[in-house]
Amino acid sequence: AFVGSAAMAQSGVYTGTADVFKGIPLTCAVSADFASVPGQVVLNIGPPVASCAALSITSNPHNFTLIGTTLTVHDVDVNTITGSGCTGDLVATFDNDVISINTSIPARPGDLTGDCTIETIAPHMNN
Repeated sequence: AFVGSAAMAQSGVYTGTADVFKGIPLTCAVSADFASVPGQVVLNIGPPVASCAALSITSNPHNFTLIGTTLTVHDVDVNTITGSGCTGDLVATFDNDVISINTSIPARPGDLTGDCTIETIAPHMNN
């Protein structure tokens, strides 16, 4: 989960750890940077597990919406370690000053290896 406040969801840099899965389970460092590009968010994923370096988010920066407790990052495109990828919206929940992700991004059209799933763990926030 990413920890912060509603105002910070649009201006801070959130980091944490996530379990990600597309054929191979990995635990990776993740960040959501709402500060670098006004009105957009830059997503990153990478080590501590060396295999996480093979993952890349190719669609940065992203438009996003925050409606009530639902944070939606639009049009995320991820290259994965399996040589395939996923594309679609990433939907998170903002509740009690915590942004948490427990969702799937659909596999790219024609990709038969399945959706990408992500669940954030070990939360913290960094400005």
